[in-house]
Amino acid sequence: MTVVLTVSAVLFGVLAYMALPVNDLPAVDYPVIQVNVGYPGASPETVASTIATPLERQFMQINGLQLITSKSSQGNCSLTLQFEAAGRHVVDLEAAIAGRDASIQAVNAQAAAAVAEAAAARGEVAELEAVRDALRSERDAARKDVLEAARARDGATTALGSARQAVDALREENARLERAIAAQERIIEYRQSVRWWLTLPWIRLRARLRGLRP
Repeated sequence: MTVVLTVSAVLFGVLAYMALPVNDLPAVDYPVIQVNVGYPGASPETVASTIATPLERQFMQINGLQLITSKSSQGNCSLTLQFEAAGRHVVDLEAAIAGRDASIQAVNAQAAAAVAEAAAARGEVAELEAVRDALRSERDAARKDVLEAARARDGATTALGSARQAVDALREENARLERAIAAQERIIEYRQSVRWWLTLPWIRLRARLRGLRP
């Protein structure tokens, strides 16, 4: 009798086990926190590099976080924080939310520092551009002075050439006048010598006539 009851219980247990419904993918409740961040006017690439990536780094420090998914679009970033299933570990959602808020504040501080640094960089760039413009103005003024000096040099060279030509012309005129004066002096000397020889007999005749007077 005992054997029959035992066999019956075993068979009943096997049949009951086989009749139990089996689910290959049981439903598991994963705690999830959704985070949305706006960045008006920013492109998806800018949102991903300046918002999504820094937030993901900060969120990874939250205890119990299992998975992070993010989606960046025009002017907006959406992040989903999935924590471990409740059946494995007990997740403190309040601590997770506090960690989320702390991560967002840390990213905000980093963004504010980056904005301040960018503003300072823009100021330095503006100063450098002002120095560059001043140097360009000095360069343009120097080029203008060089061009004016070149024009003055060319003018002086032209004037010097004209002056040299005038001096050469005066020298030639002076030489011509000297030759003419020398020729005139030779003519005068010749005429004087001719006149002296022509008047010499008359001078002698007058001297004789003076000697014949009583």
